[in-house]
Order: sequence, then C-alpha cells, then structure tokens
Amino acid sequence: VGILEVVPYALWVCGVGTPHGTTAIVVTWVSQLSFTPALVGIALENGGAFLAALLGSGSFTLSVLPREGGKEIAKRVLKGDVSMFGQRDEWAGVPAGAMGALFCSVVDTHVCGDHTLVIGEVVREERWMGGSPLHLSDTGWKYRKPGADSTTSPPKN
Repeated sequence: VGILEVVPYALWVCGVGTPHGTTAIVVTWVSQLSFTPALVGIALENGGAFLAALLGSGSFTLSVLPREGGKEIAKRVLKGDVSMFGQRDEWAGVPAGAMGALFCSVVDTHVCGDHTLVIGEVVREERWMGGSPLHLSDTGWKYRKPGADSTTSPPKN
C-alpha cells in the first residue's frame, strides 16, 4: 500500500442542480483552501458527465456525511438514488441525514493531471448535527484510479 492510498479523507456528497433535478456523486478529494474568502477545492475526474454538469451550473453543494449512517447514504448516491435529497433555495439538493453542507459558487478551475481542481467560494454553510464525519477508511472502500466507473465505490460482492 502506497502512502497516497492511506491519506485520510472524509466522504462527501457533491450535488449539482440541473434542469432535470439534482445529480450527485460521492467524493473524497475535498479541502479548505482559504478563510477569507472562504474557499474549498474539490478534485473531479476529467471528462466525466458530473464535472461537465458542475461547470455548466456554476454552483454545487458539498454535504459531509456522518460516521453513523453515512455509509448507507453514500451507497444510495453511488447507485444514482437522489430520492433522499431535499431542495434548498436555488441550490442543488442535500441528502437527508447529512451532518451539514457547504453551498458554493465556482470561482476557478485548474486541470491537474487526470483531475480538475474546482475552486468554490463558500456562499453559505449549514450544520444540522454534531458528531464525527465518515472517512473513506471507515468504509473499507478505496478510491479508484481514473477510468473506473465511479468516484468512490464499495467492493463488488
């Protein structure tokens, strides 16, 4: 196991509003970049439909999943189920059961190898529950290398 495979990451759900409703994926490569202005970065695989939808929308939500119950939410999102998402103003939906969410506007992008770093300004943040976030290492899952069929996947059974 290489060092890059053991870097700790929380599991997030990234949502984007489209003319057809919310689309969402599970992501791990998320980081705060600045306090003032409040900026976050999210790395998304190049060439994917989700990245195109996010850039077309110009805004996105990042919902942090709780350690308790978050894996079940992530599994549903990985299967394309967005039925548990509630609309929040003009923003993409947020899944029920999330600890909280960041509501972001895209301010910049940088192609970084096989991913694109999307920089979002946090316009609003909401927190609904305490506790600890779910980390990728809590799930037994691994981030797949580019070209795999999803961003974060549970083991095939």
